[in-house]
Amino acid sequence: MIEKIHEIFELLSEDTGTFTGVYPALHSAEIRWFKNGAIPKSIGKEFGGFEDRSDYYWVQPLHGPGGLNNIGIKWREGHLEAKVRQTTKNHESDVLPGRTETWIKYNLGRSEMPAGTYSPEPGWLEIRKSRSLIKYRYSPQDGALRRTTGFIHDDGCNVELTKTTAQDRNYWSFGLEAYSSGHDLMEPILLTTLNKILNEFQIPVGVFDPGQSQGYPQWIEGIFL
Repeated sequence: MIEKIHEIFELLSEDTGTFTGVYPALHSAEIRWFKNGAIPKSIGKEFGGFEDRSDYYWVQPLHGPGGLNNIGIKWREGHLEAKVRQTTKNHESDVLPGRTETWIKYNLGRSEMPAGTYSPEPGWLEIRKSRSLIKYRYSPQDGALRRTTGFIHDDGCNVELTKTTAQDRNYWSFGLEAYSSGHDLMEPILLTTLNKILNEFQIPVGVFDPGQSQGYPQWIEGIFL
C-alpha cells in the first residue's frame, strides 16, 4: 500500500496528465470552512439527519514541511481516491468570505483497508465524520437552483454540514461542492449557490473567517502535522 501511495503521489505532483483518461475523474468547484466550537443554530436548523462514516487520509510524507497541500489521498469505504487542486480564488463577502477552489478527483479503484478499522498503519489519519447534505439541482435553461433528494448526475451543488473528529479532537465544517457535466458551469453554479445561501440562511456576520477557508489537505496539514 505505501509503495502504491508513493507512486501515485509522484505521478500527481509531476502533473503530466498520466491519470487523465486512465482513472475516472470528477471535476468540482468548492469552498469550505473548518471551525471549532458549537454549530450555530442558524446553520444547523437548515439540515436534516446526519450519516456517519470514517475516512482515512494519507498524511506522510505528502504533507508537512516541504509537502504539498494541494494533493489529497484518501481511503473511503473500500476505494482509494486522489484529489488534486487546480485553482484558487478569493471570495469577497461580509458573511461568507473565503477561498473557492477547483479540484479533480480520481477514483483509483478498490483497495484493502490500510491495516484495520481501529489501528491504521503509520501514515494514515482517521477522520470520523457525521455529515448532512442539502442537494441543489441547477437548471442551465433558467439559472435556477432547486432542492432535490435524488442523485444529481449532471449540474448541481451539494451543501454539507459535517461534524469531524480526529485524534480525539472535535471540529465542524461547512462547505459547498459544485459540479457540472460541462465543467465550465462549475464555478458559476458554486457562486449561485453561495448567493442562495446568503438569501435563505440567516448566518450572522463573523461566523466564517477567510483564514478558516481551506480544503481538507491544507486543514490537515495545519491542524495535525
